[in-house]
Amino acid sequence: MTAEQLSKTRSGLMAKMIFRILEIMPFGTNCYLVSIRANPDGMVIDPAGDAPRILNNVRELNLKIGLIVVTHTHGDHIGGHWAACGVYGSQICRP
Repeated sequence: MTAEQLSKTRSGLMAKMIFRILEIMPFGTNCYLVSIRANPDGMVIDPAGDAPRILNNVRELNLKIGLIVVTHTHGDHIGGHWAACGVYGSQICRP
């Protein structure tokens, strides 16, 4: 695949995706909300400690969170996962 083809593929995929990055304090942890526009089912990656902010963004994007992905179990990456799981009944994928 050429660089031009790869660029077009990435552009096309991003146009079909919802991808929001939230910087969660106090550590500046990145939390990601990911879905495709054609389907409201989505996932939260590394739900840090500010659960109300994460849940407000999920509602704003009209997402149904079916999966919570935790990339590692440091406290700054898992602080909000129980709140999100309780609201959505989501499965948790973690190391």
